[in-house]
Amino acid sequence: MSRISSMAYKRLQPSISDDSKPRSQSNSRLFDRIYRRGNSCLQAFEHTTSYDESITGYMRRQLTSNGERSIPLRYGTNPNQKNDAEVFAAEEEMPIKVLNGAPGYINILDALNGWQLVKELSEATGLPAAASFKHVSPA
Repeated sequence: MSRISSMAYKRLQPSISDDSKPRSQSNSRLFDRIYRRGNSCLQAFEHTTSYDESITGYMRRQLTSNGERSIPLRYGTNPNQKNDAEVFAAEEEMPIKVLNGAPGYINILDALNGWQLVKELSEATGLPAAASFKHVSPA
């Protein structure tokens, strides 16, 4: 069994026992140890969550700074996943532009796969090309 400890907080708050029943010395030490360990786990998870949220906020600001590098989605992979989803382009602008409405995740995949195929065909043949995709498969 591996042991993982958090170094986020070196000093723990003193444990507070709120029950008024007298306990034996060994039982009291065990309770205090379990309480302190649980409390330190909670502090470690809160610290990690706060750190993750700050990184996520920074990345979101970086990726959406010019307004052209994200596309809001109507829903995620399935219609039951509500409209909290967005597609981000990390390196450059998106190669597609939404003209009307909000696409779903699969619609974006279809458009990106179609664009990639058309781009490769045009470069390989030197001719104009077109593609149609339905549910991430050429149609």
